[in-house]
Amino acid sequence: MINRLKHKMESVSRESRMLPLLAWLREGHAAFERQTEIQQAALLTLAVILLYGSSRWFVQVPISILSLAALILPPLRTRPLLWLIIACFLLAGVTIGWTHEDNHKYLIAYWALALACAASVPDGSRGLVLAARWLIGLTFGFAVVAKLMSPDFLSGDFFHYSLLFDQRFSDKLVAFGVLDNASRRFNDVARQALMSPTSQLRSVYFASNIVIRNLASAMTVWTLLIEILVTVAFLAPGRWRALRVRDSLLLLFIVSAYAVAPVLGFATVLATMGFVQCDPERRGTRLAYLVAFVATQLFRIPWATLLLQQTAGQ
Repeated sequence: MINRLKHKMESVSRESRMLPLLAWLREGHAAFERQTEIQQAALLTLAVILLYGSSRWFVQVPISILSLAALILPPLRTRPLLWLIIACFLLAGVTIGWTHEDNHKYLIAYWALALACAASVPDGSRGLVLAARWLIGLTFGFAVVAKLMSPDFLSGDFFHYSLLFDQRFSDKLVAFGVLDNASRRFNDVARQALMSPTSQLRSVYFASNIVIRNLASAMTVWTLLIEILVTVAFLAPGRWRALRVRDSLLLLFIVSAYAVAPVLGFATVLATMGFVQCDPERRGTRLAYLVAFVATQLFRIPWATLLLQQTAGQ
């Protein structure tokens, strides 16, 4: 009886500590919802730019200054000139390094340009909604076309190679016992021997197994399927039933893709555009986009590495 009472008191104590946090979150969300649609888009986009705008100092410094100024001074957030300048710097950065720039950097630049256009007209929110939907739809559409034109992707070789050599994937395979460290070291040596400038080898064998090959095939099919569905849902005419599930499809893609391969610049800008185009009456879905926007930062944690360290320490 005493133990039950003690447990109940501890539970009540934990709940009482959580109440102020929940009240703070509700208050913050309510304050965010009171902003205009363009102001909401601006706040989310400023966060994206500060985190993932550019890695080049001559782009990063000015856009960081402008973004921080807009966060401190709310009237700046809806000034078209601010967004035009930010977009120009971002576009200059991706143009200079176009051969090796990350794809999401282009999308962030286009989205900043869309904000500049929306802020320059009286009823810019409608245009911004259309821009968000078309940018999402075209981004996925071009991604599907590129994959369909790539024999290496369609055969499953792309994901098979990535699972073996991309640390974001191989660490997870090792952590879950699908690939052992000896096989991974063997693969690294074999690839180095093949790619050496003085190598006479035309091919090498890599250590793999049926689980990895099946996983690569499943990832290939899933990626194509979800990207085709998102493309259709966002580019389909307004009367199509597909529009009812487009938000669910986009959120599913964000969670399933970037939890495995944490390209967080892509994740956050897609969540931002998804939030902007979502019907304001769908409050639960809009909240889901905000949660996804914040929660994707958890993907930064090297869960596989931590699991491996914990396993090694036992």
